[in-house]
Amino acid sequence: MALFAAMVVGAVFFHLDVGYTAFCIALVLAVIDPAAGKEGTKEIGWGVVLLIAGIVTFINMLETAGIVTLVANNVAHIGTPLLAALLMLVVAALTSAFASTNVMFVVLVPLAAPLLLTGRVELLGFVIALCLSASTVDSSPFSTAGALMLANTEQYLYDRTIKWLMTWAFSMIVIAPVSTWLAFLVL
Repeated sequence: MALFAAMVVGAVFFHLDVGYTAFCIALVLAVIDPAAGKEGTKEIGWGVVLLIAGIVTFINMLETAGIVTLVANNVAHIGTPLLAALLMLVVAALTSAFASTNVMFVVLVPLAAPLLLTGRVELLGFVIALCLSASTVDSSPFSTAGALMLANTEQYLYDRTIKWLMTWAFSMIVIAPVSTWLAFLVL
C-alpha cells in the first residue's frame, strides 16, 4: 500500500509516468517476495499486453506520419457538409476501434472545426454524434476497454468473448456513425 501511495504521489506531484512507475514498483515487489512475483506474473494476460502495445505503436506511427490528420483534412474539405460530417464520424469510429477514444478526440476535434465553421452542420448535433460514434466501438479487443475485458475473462470464455467483442465493435464502426448522423444531423 505504501508503494501504491508513492506511485500516486509521484504521478500527481512529480508528473512521473504511471506505467513506468507501476512497472518499477512491481519489480521492487518481485524482489521483496520472489514467489509472489512469480505467481503474479502468471496472472498477467501477456497476449493482451503485447496486442495493445503493438496497436498503440501502430496508431502512434500513423499519427506521427500524419495519416489520420491527412484523412480527416481531406474529409473536412468535401463540398457537401453533411457527407463530410458522416465521413468524419466513420473516421472517428474506425480510429477509436484501434486506439484511445481520448486520443481520437484530440486529433479529430480540431480538424472538424473548418466543417463546423461553415454553419451548415449543427455544432451540438455533430459533437453528440462524434462522441457516440467514437465511444460505442471501445469494446473492440484492439482498444483499451476491450483489451481489459479480455484480460479479465476466464480462459474457457476467451474465444466466445473475443468473438462477441469483435462482432459488436466492428458492426458499430458502421452502425454508430450512420445512426448518429441520421439522428443528430439529418433529422
